[in-house]
Amino acid sequence: MTHNRAVGNTAGIIVDVIDGRQAKIASDNAVTHNEIRDNNRPNSAPPEAETSRILPGIGLVLDGADRTLVAGNRIAGNHLAGVTLVSFCLGESEACMHPLDIDPYPDMNRFVGNQFEGNKTDVIYIPGNGQGNCFAHNRPKSDDAQLPPCR
Repeated sequence: MTHNRAVGNTAGIIVDVIDGRQAKIASDNAVTHNEIRDNNRPNSAPPEAETSRILPGIGLVLDGADRTLVAGNRIAGNHLAGVTLVSFCLGESEACMHPLDIDPYPDMNRFVGNQFEGNKTDVIYIPGNGQGNCFAHNRPKSDDAQLPPCR
């Protein structure tokens, strides 16, 4: 995904892996040079829909995906978080009590050179057992102190 505008949605861009689907991995993606802002629309999905659990106010959701490059994006005005990097099990704890046909943990994702502005929180980072994720040269750098650096 490059050079897109994700504006005025419940969540702007979602890169995820979902248990029980034909595709078992979400990897080697790039989310670059996008405008991801003001994604605060209330979720209007029917209660039985999988998407009904998406919280409004998130610019980019990276959920269980691997080796995703997130670079050069402008992420602004999201009332919950600019970016969430989370394990699939965070929102699916009951499903994760049983054997999964996916790897639910985000691994080796890189967040480089993104500009954050006016989000309630720039980054929510809850990778579970995910490994090798890193952050570098994002602005402002206020969240970088708590996030794993890229080497």
